[in-house]
Amino acid sequence: MANGLVRIELLKGRFEYTDWGLLDKTHLHYYDKIEIYQLFERSGYKIEKTDCTTRDIPKNILKKELNNIGLEYTEKFDKYIYSPESVIFQYIGAAIPSKKFVKNIKPMSNTPIDSINREITDIEKKFNEHLLKIDKELDRERKLHLKKENELNKILNSRSWKLLNKTKKIINRK
Repeated sequence: MANGLVRIELLKGRFEYTDWGLLDKTHLHYYDKIEIYQLFERSGYKIEKTDCTTRDIPKNILKKELNNIGLEYTEKFDKYIYSPESVIFQYIGAAIPSKKFVKNIKPMSNTPIDSINREITDIEKKFNEHLLKIDKELDRERKLHLKKENELNKILNSRSWKLLNKTKKIINRK
């Protein structure tokens, strides 16, 4: 997903699936290198070696595409678009079963967006924990309410209560 061609399409506001290539219609999920490592570690595997295929975007095409969306080609952009992550087309590798199973992996990158995403994830986690606590309290209150309602129904349906009500009606008539 970090490939430069995909980045350019996203800058254009497009994410169009194709019959072949990076955005192949048969792909179910897209990964960057960090996600690949995390996925394998969470699944109980250790990546032993990796390789990749790369595809550069010719500068003249890149400049034309940027120009079409009103962006200027700069040296700083050149560093991003020709960084290893941006030119990788496909990862190839081998993994072996790991002796340890990693449930929660700390992110490998630390960009401002990563920290914002982690903060949002932490807030969501706390919110979900709070909701779970409220759900448990609500469930406990519902059970207590149902128990009290059953007790009340037993009293209202008892012979003693019915007799008491009949007696009360007779007394009130006098």
